[in-house]
Amino acid sequence: MYDLWIDAAEEGYAEIALSPDFRRVYGDLVNSQMRVRKLIQDEIERIAISFGMPSRTELNSVHKRMAEMRRRMASLEEALARAEEAAQPRATGGQSPEPASSAAPKAKAQPRKAVKTGGFASKLAASRSKSRKKGGR
Repeated sequence: MYDLWIDAAEEGYAEIALSPDFRRVYGDLVNSQMRVRKLIQDEIERIAISFGMPSRTELNSVHKRMAEMRRRMASLEEALARAEEAAQPRATGGQSPEPASSAAPKAKAQPRKAVKTGGFASKLAASRSKSRKKGGR
């Protein structure tokens, strides 16, 4: 009995929902709701600006600029890493590096590498991998 009642209700709704009048009226309702939503957002933004608070528009533009700066920083870091890799064989005269028993070259290379690849670059890479796993931007 329950299944029969559900089937009848679904058929009745489908008959009404597919009618041209229902689609027109429902479309008008959704359009009106979107206009109200936009007007409310505009009013909230106006009030926020009058109180000296950042508005949605300002926050969106800051977010876009930060995202662009992160992309540029990552591309610059990649270009720097490629340039360092390309310059490394020329600096050693095309020969393989000295044996591990030499302590002087390691002492010079470690602080430079830590400064260039530590901190921001590793944090940026970690945040990107997290956002990609989440399906974010």
